Amino acid sequence: MIDVQRVDFSSFLTQDIPRAKRFYSEILGLEFDGETLQTSVCRMAFFHDPDGNLLMLHRRFDAE
Repeated sequence: MIDVQRVDFSSFLTQDIPRAKRFYSEILGLEFDGETLQTSVCRMAFFHDPDGNLLMLHRRFDAE
């Protein structure tokens, strides 16, 4: 048995970015703080949950 203490990364796939943003902001109450950042391998957006925890949405360009 594994004693999990915390989760550092979780991934959820979406095909509809505007719908996902509405879900995370309107349904879950998560506020997106800034613009989407882009690197040579991915696109990501950082935001805080209602308790102030920093979260990130991340998508690699090579993901199908």
